[in-house]
Amino acid sequence: MTPAQAQRIRSAALSNGFVRQIASGSKIRASRQVVPSVTIGGRRLIGGSVQIYLDPPVSVVDQRLPAVIYPNEKAPPGTPTLHRHVLLSGSNIGQLEVAISLKGGNAERIEPSGSGSKVTKFELIGPRPKDPAYAPEPGR
Repeated sequence: MTPAQAQRIRSAALSNGFVRQIASGSKIRASRQVVPSVTIGGRRLIGGSVQIYLDPPVSVVDQRLPAVIYPNEKAPPGTPTLHRHVLLSGSNIGQLEVAISLKGGNAERIEPSGSGSKVTKFELIGPRPKDPAYAPEPGR
């Protein structure tokens, strides 16, 4: 990942509408480190994840956020990642992990991270996929 790509990911995360809505007046800043996201097999960079810090921490009730459902290890090659939304409720949320797509600069996944957050709801909006390719792995 180039420094310019990392900066683009950090900027997209900081200006994301969902992040701004959650922050609701808190100061926000992005970590310097961006973790690359690559295609299966690691052949192509598709985006990256960055930590967003909220000061002071916030509380949210039924905040809609983008989420992804990845195929499990038994899924056939080429099984797509599903893009969905979740409802988040929680308190003392001081850190978010935001996954940004390089192609469109949009947030594909936002979720609380770090310690101290108390999440009371992280619920998929709509029905779960029926395809066994998206069934949870054992132990998850």
